[in-house]
Amino acid sequence: MLARVEQALVSTGEFVEFAGRAFRVFLTSAPYLTEVLRQSYRITIGTLPIILLVSIFIGANMIVQGYQVLKMLGAETMLGMFASFSLVREMAPALGGAMVGVKAGSEMASELATMKIRSQIDAIDVMGVDPVRFLVVPRVLASVIAMPIMTAVTLYAAIGAGYVVAVYQFDLNGVQYISQIMENTTAHDLFVCIIKSLSFGLLMALIQCYAGFRAEHGPQGVGLATNHAIVAGISSLAWVNLLISAMMY
Repeated sequence: MLARVEQALVSTGEFVEFAGRAFRVFLTSAPYLTEVLRQSYRITIGTLPIILLVSIFIGANMIVQGYQVLKMLGAETMLGMFASFSLVREMAPALGGAMVGVKAGSEMASELATMKIRSQIDAIDVMGVDPVRFLVVPRVLASVIAMPIMTAVTLYAAIGAGYVVAVYQFDLNGVQYISQIMENTTAHDLFVCIIKSLSFGLLMALIQCYAGFRAEHGPQGVGLATNHAIVAGISSLAWVNLLISAMMY
């Protein structure tokens, strides 16, 4: 037990050092814009199908469950307000962050881990190119850019699916459903949603890159690095989401 705690503390310290190095490189060196755009494209296009699919089903299911609860209270016409509070404040940024972390993040970690065990990262360093500047900073910037976009996609897909369920399954007024969402979604809610998405994009990318750079040699190194990246990323997303919500509401 003590060994696990010690290992966790060591890993946390190494991650903080890794993140600090990435920030220093970002502040002192111009990023490779072509690589940033390429990674942004990979994240958005690669994650879009799974984001749409999961968001549609999650949004529809939330409206089904929310309707049953509100119906017991005689307030089923307030379904739009329920959608606003649940989707904008919590589900859209958290779900978008989780999907991007699982899909694009796992690819990021496995790619860097493969380069690590093949000594390609060392080769880049030997050629006089900073591997953090060339490999890490573009991926972090791309994730920060892509995450708000994917959060918006998640939000609109979930609201659209909820609209279909509310109108065509429960015979509610569609105009009232949309107007309640707009009336109950404040600028503060949107601001918090953006802050969450940016934070998730930054944190998830740093964790995935750290896991890839710390991959151990051998055929199992890639799998272990990817597994650790996903577990640590999703766990970190959960407590950062709670922390931001507690601070902002």
